[in-house]
Amino acid sequence: MQKAHMSNHRKAILFLIISAFSGSLFTLFSKIAMREEMIFFVMMMRFLLPFLLLLPFFIWIRIWRQVDVKNLPNQILRASLVTLGQYAFFFYLTKASLLNANVLISSSPIYMPLIARFIYGQRFSQLGYLSSFIGLIGVIFVIKPTTDIFSWYSLLGVFSGFSVAFSYVLFGINRKDYSLEINLFFFFFLCSCITAVIFLISLLFLEYSVFIPASKSLFFPLLIIGISSILNQLFRGMGYKLEKPAVLAPLLYLSVAFSGIYQWLLWNEVPSISTVIGSLLIFFSSLLTLFKGQ
Repeated sequence: MQKAHMSNHRKAILFLIISAFSGSLFTLFSKIAMREEMIFFVMMMRFLLPFLLLLPFFIWIRIWRQVDVKNLPNQILRASLVTLGQYAFFFYLTKASLLNANVLISSSPIYMPLIARFIYGQRFSQLGYLSSFIGLIGVIFVIKPTTDIFSWYSLLGVFSGFSVAFSYVLFGINRKDYSLEINLFFFFFLCSCITAVIFLISLLFLEYSVFIPASKSLFFPLLIIGISSILNQLFRGMGYKLEKPAVLAPLLYLSVAFSGIYQWLLWNEVPSISTVIGSLLIFFSSLLTLFKGQ
């Protein structure tokens, strides 16, 4: 029994590492595609494209047979939190660097233990708190707090991390009673509906031409955003099926290290000593999940 638990624990860790890598690709191509005047369009496509890509699969498995209206309020709450958090993240991304944006949205493990305990009384080990704390110290080393990271719009980045934490906890609740397929369906369908309505409302105040790319160069980043979003949600869901979300939370910090590598390779920004130290601390906090007795 113990061996089976450890095997599932290691599988969950692998799934969350893949999820973190996919999430970092999502952030990278969001940065490439993002322009402040295109936020509402990109936000809609960020959810609509994955939904359309998954639609044949949903039809094939006859997803409507799994729909339970009793679960709808919880799914709507999660979709609303995700949408608000993603808007905050995208607005922040237009003002800040890729690394800083990923740091703040990856700060969700800091809040997850408290949220999980508040919502359904989940106990969290001292080692779990320690790994999250070490990850936070690593984050501070990476960002080297300046007036930029603490400017007014940084509150948007902080809120994005909090909303992600809340949605992860809700996802952890849903995973127990509902299949991964139905959770993916509700996630992308409801978020697509919400962002589509907001996009249509925005057309009343902004010129329509703003949302239509002048060239086809935006198609590829949006496609990668869609695919990486699916992989992020899929592997996270597979991991959460095997282990508690709060236990796996520190692994989400790995996306920060990936973002640092992207900035180095694409923008020729060589990581400083503090960035290297921070990345190692983040990695170490993730390794601690191997030894948790949760």
